[in-house]
Amino acid sequence: MSSRTPETVAGARHGAHEQTAQSEVSVRCPLCDADHYRVRYDSTLVEPIDPQRHYTSTSREFGRFGRIVECRSCGIVYMNPRPHHLSVQDAYGDVEDVRYVEEEEGRVATFSESLTHIQRYAPSGRLLDVGCHVGTFISLAEEAGYDVEGVEPSRWAARRAAERVRGTVRLGVVEDAPLPEGAYDVVTMWDVIEHLPDPSSTLRAVHSALRPGGVFAVTTMDVEALFPRVAGRRWPWYMQMHLVYFSRRTLAELLRRCGFEVVEISRHRRVVRVSYAVSRLGTYSRTAERVARTLTRPVAGRTVGIDLGDIVTVVARKPEG
Repeated sequence: MSSRTPETVAGARHGAHEQTAQSEVSVRCPLCDADHYRVRYDSTLVEPIDPQRHYTSTSREFGRFGRIVECRSCGIVYMNPRPHHLSVQDAYGDVEDVRYVEEEEGRVATFSESLTHIQRYAPSGRLLDVGCHVGTFISLAEEAGYDVEGVEPSRWAARRAAERVRGTVRLGVVEDAPLPEGAYDVVTMWDVIEHLPDPSSTLRAVHSALRPGGVFAVTTMDVEALFPRVAGRRWPWYMQMHLVYFSRRTLAELLRRCGFEVVEISRHRRVVRVSYAVSRLGTYSRTAERVARTLTRPVAGRTVGIDLGDIVTVVARKPEG
């Protein structure tokens, strides 16, 4: 185990709080830059945003979100208006998500499957994980022989990640980090792109950091899958921390516009403890959670794979030459 601490990114956001006096900003389409849309769902927020409630990976604040709109030009779904991007970065910087660590067994199982997926396209090399959180994936990748690095905005999570791997963990976001051009064989972004205020900017930075022929892998929700279309506003991934809701089509189009070639789009399976899955019911019905907890008590500590078709893995490449 390493005793290193995460590197602080250059160009710290001086006076960020002064610049975020406007709590929300109206934004243009994150895919085509159009400014005409239809409202899909009005805001359901009734309380001030609390980073520890609304911005943790294990947040239970399902169904609480700002106004969600759909671009009339390209069809992408996104939050508009949304918090200022500096407010978002500050919120993630403050987050401490102890519950995430408690679910390490399921994370290891999930990321092990993702690593196996990546190895089919790039079995070795220099790997950067964007949004590496506490370092679960990069520690697995390092054990598998990759030279790993990470970027993570949460100070708490970045410290934990830096203690787990030999590679560098940078504190901040990709746009702030001094990533060397063409240096990486693989860049991964697990459950991150939907949180980004400007996904195009981040993907262009990733494209620059990859070597020609390098592999980029991302997981995110598919807003046009059957489950969200049936669930409507009760789809659990409609949450305040999710700023952009991609479909297979819109994510592939964004990747194409940022210079990537899409290689594969496939369904993604999550592995979680039974007790964790049951706890997610509480946001919708405390009664259902209590009943399910009683029924599953004998197997509460076991893990189970979940695939409702609304999470996808996309693998893309930076073209050669």
